[in-house]
Amino acid sequence: MIGPFASSSRLAPSAALAVLLALFLALGLGSAAAQPATLAILPVKLLDTSGEPVDQSAEHARRLTEMGRQLADELARRYRTALVPAERLRSRCPEETPSCLLDAAGADLVLAGVVHKSSTLILQIFVRVADARTGRSRFARDLNFRGDGDEGWRRAATFLARQILEAPLLEAPLLEAPLLQAPPGVGPGGTEPAPTAPASPPRP
Repeated sequence: MIGPFASSSRLAPSAALAVLLALFLALGLGSAAAQPATLAILPVKLLDTSGEPVDQSAEHARRLTEMGRQLADELARRYRTALVPAERLRSRCPEETPSCLLDAAGADLVLAGVVHKSSTLILQIFVRVADARTGRSRFARDLNFRGDGDEGWRRAATFLARQILEAPLLEAPLLEAPLLQAPPGVGPGGTEPAPTAPASPPRP
């Protein structure tokens, strides 16, 4: 078409490339901004003060691993989840200081949890989700659950995951609760019981 606006419908090759480059950059920045936050899950630990004579360390180790995997799977609906290998923590954070754990996790948010077994029927799980940049907690729950069996542990993990998903972790106010550290006698793998630790009374 010939006319005063004919040149406006066409771009020079260099200008066209510039426009395409700007568009690709904008799309790239938009997709990066839309990425969900990363949530690292530290190995779930066990504090067993039940005094039961039967050695259940193998069963508890399996349940701890399965609970971590279940939390990672269910929380993946909102976050990019990753399980932190216990071997990494043993090599990088032998003292398990909070600052080292947060750094070793390599994520925006870090979840730490400890299951306390005071008897066969009564268990508690203490959970903190911390902001890796500040070390301050954005989520804290102390939950009771019943039954030291596979079903009881699965139900507890499902309930906990639902509560975390309902909490706006990135917008939540910073809490005073610190990141959980290993209970006495429990190593980075989270499978060694500490039968001499005092048992806290179960919640009503």
